[in-house]
Amino acid sequence: MGSLGSLLVIGIVISLSICVTLLVHHHIEIGLRRRYHDVGATMFLQLGVIFAVLLAFVFSEVWSEYNEAAHALWAESDALRSMGVLAVTLPREEAGTILKAQRNYVESVIETEWPRLAGHRRGDKATAEKLDTLTQQIAAMRLSEPDLNDTKRRVAALLAQAQIERDKRIFEASYGVPLPLWVLLIIFSGLLSLFASFSQIEDRLMAVAMSACFTFGVASILVLVRLLDYPFEGALSLPPDEFRPVLERLTTLLKSIEVTPQQGADQ
Repeated sequence: MGSLGSLLVIGIVISLSICVTLLVHHHIEIGLRRRYHDVGATMFLQLGVIFAVLLAFVFSEVWSEYNEAAHALWAESDALRSMGVLAVTLPREEAGTILKAQRNYVESVIETEWPRLAGHRRGDKATAEKLDTLTQQIAAMRLSEPDLNDTKRRVAALLAQAQIERDKRIFEASYGVPLPLWVLLIIFSGLLSLFASFSQIEDRLMAVAMSACFTFGVASILVLVRLLDYPFEGALSLPPDEFRPVLERLTTLLKSIEVTPQQGADQ
């Protein structure tokens, strides 16, 4: 749901609330509404408390998961960056193999997997295969010096961390608020807005304004929950900006490896 879609939903809900309030004031006399005011006010307060608790719980969970997705994105990119810095200390051939595989993976994340996360809420199979290829290449390396083997283990550990964070990112992209819970929230919102439309305010314009303000507040929060629910789509989607500096860094490291032998030959 984009910004325009969000505003459209809020506008439609407010318009519906205004229409209901006008119909109530036109067809139901103020005396009848006052007669049932005490009972209606009590029910409104009880339903409002239940709705507030439920909404607070849902918003807290959605906001927490949105932040977890953002952290997973940062942690994955940071692990890949550190991995590239370590890989360049390995022999030239092994370093080039790792850096090229890393670059292919990061390019695939930005160009292929991110649109798939936004459109299908799942990871890209080809991107996952590139990560598997990188893992296999590191595991297959045979290094003779103990120091180099230690570096290889550190590179492998960083790759494992990146894989874990990627799994978190994919999970957060596919997991959202269950449909029954959304239905319950919408029903409560509709009932509370209906109660607001049945207020005993005599002035029609004031009653419309009060009902519209109440509906605007409830609808805005629900729309915000929906925007945060899936962190890689919509107006509040997380961009792949953390991976772009990593891609640039890997490209620079690859160029430094390719240039070094030529400089040695010139000397």
